[in-house]
Order: sequence, then C-alpha cells, then structure tokens
Amino acid sequence: MSFNHFERKHAEGFYCQEDIEVIYSLQKGECYFCSRVLGSPGEKGTFHIDHLNPIAKGGDNWPNNLCLACEQCNKSKHSHSSTVLWSKLRKEKGAEWVKAKVQENKKNLPDKRKLTNQRKKERRDSLSLLKQEIEVAISRNIKRLNYAYPKEKYIEVEQIGCFLDITFNNSTASIPAPTQKTLGDWHLKEFDTLAVSLLNLESVAGYIKNA
Repeated sequence: MSFNHFERKHAEGFYCQEDIEVIYSLQKGECYFCSRVLGSPGEKGTFHIDHLNPIAKGGDNWPNNLCLACEQCNKSKHSHSSTVLWSKLRKEKGAEWVKAKVQENKKNLPDKRKLTNQRKKERRDSLSLLKQEIEVAISRNIKRLNYAYPKEKYIEVEQIGCFLDITFNNSTASIPAPTQKTLGDWHLKEFDTLAVSLLNLESVAGYIKNA
C-alpha cells in the first residue's frame, strides 16, 4: 500500500491507491460531476482527484471527501465548493439531470465512509504505536540525561487538525502532524528528539530534577 503523494500538508487525513480504485469503481469510471467517461486508474492524466470540500476551505484528505473528475470539471471547480460546479451544470444540463446525478452520487457515501473509517483506524493505530515508542524513549533518555525518575508518568498523543500534541506529565509539545508515510519511517532518532524536548520542558518548569 503506497501513501506517497496522497497527503497534503496542512490537511488532516490520507488515502491510498486502493481507495482511488474503489472510488473509480463506485463512479463506474465516470466523472463525478458531468458523467464523462474517465481513463483507467494508473494511467497518467486520465482523471483528477478532487476534494469535494476544498483543502483551501478546510477540507480533509479522507476518502469520503474525494471524487474523481474529468479535467474540464476539475478546472472549472478549482478551489470552489461543489455547489458552484453543480450550479453551472444545472444551467447546461437541466435541474432534473443534476438532481439525478446528485442522488446517484449519494448512493456511494456508505462505501466511501467505510474507506474513511478504515484509514482513520490505521491512523489511530499508528498514533498508539507512537505513544508507546515515546514512552520507551522518555525512559531511555531520563536515564541517559541523569534525571530523577518521576513518580508518575503520563503520556498522551493526540492529533488536533493539522497538529500533533504530545504530552508528558505537565508539558506538551505541538508539532505539525507527520504524514502517515513519514510516521512509518520514524526511528530512534525522531523518538529521542521528541523525548528530549519534553524532558527539557519538564526540567525548565522545575517538574523534574537531576538525580
């Protein structure tokens, strides 16, 4: 499963090639908006992956916010909401045609929500593993930096929008949320960097002291 190029900076969520193939099948190989026949998945330039709620307007990268559009519709919609393009198509094709097309698209929502739930579970699982790695890194660096071991150790990892909040006891470090692929590529260096930052915050605030 490849996540390359399928995550936008400053936007929550991700999708993979399998999701695009499923959405292509749900749309029966047709443009989400005008019903033009699209090229096959995997062929460069055969269709555009469009965000129904644009990234520029706070949209995300989860599969239920995606559709496949022909080049003309994608360029026409650009960073506007879908409402703008539907209004244009209503003038070109008629209100009844657009109503039928919108209803057809709505039938695919349950399957797209299922894809989104799968990707969100993968993200939650990744953040759970990250929490475990940071806990181990904090313990490792407490010893390395000669800090007194705290009586209690509370660690939490939470993604809030485009940022990842990592909390250790009284201190929180907020960083731009790494993409799913980047998170999977992290090793000891990245975990130790976060752990040391959190320990330094606790030390400066006087919550932990040298042994």
